[in-house]
Amino acid sequence: MKSKLVSVHTTIQRLPLYQWLGLFISFKVVWWFQGLLDLEELGWLSAFIQFLLGIVLFVGVTGLANSERTRR
Repeated sequence: MKSKLVSVHTTIQRLPLYQWLGLFISFKVVWWFQGLLDLEELGWLSAFIQFLLGIVLFVGVTGLANSERTRR
């Protein structure tokens, strides 16, 4: 278990700046979308939904970018 945590920690440290920016923008887009749907009144559940959707959006976008790069 400790080796997995160390692996995740080193992976996070190696992320380039543009990926950190992409992660931040993903969370902002989800936060804006939640504001449109008035989901901010749910409290901690809203934060959890924002976290999950932000991660899914970020992984989806970076996954598409990686598949485009490997396709060429």
